[in-house]
Amino acid sequence: MLVPAISEIIEILEATEKFDPYDISDKSSGIYNSMSNLGTLISPLLSAALMDLVGYRTTCDIMLVGTFIFTIFFYFTMIFRRNLPMPKPNSIVDGH
Repeated sequence: MLVPAISEIIEILEATEKFDPYDISDKSSGIYNSMSNLGTLISPLLSAALMDLVGYRTTCDIMLVGTFIFTIFFYFTMIFRRNLPMPKPNSIVDGH
């Protein structure tokens, strides 16, 4: 599944340190559910409009290319980034 799980949203919100730790679970659940429902609303409307404009076969091709692009974007922003080594602090900047 390419949709970020609630645990990933919690990790992102915890890293920002802008939210109360007790509210993070509620906020992440709200973000996940609202985006899921928004996608459920928009996707049939988008695909129906595309099918009316360009036809069924071209709509399937557009959705295939869009899914492929999203998969590549997701890989490089979420998965590949985790496997990169963390940069070490620069001692020159710290003055040591």
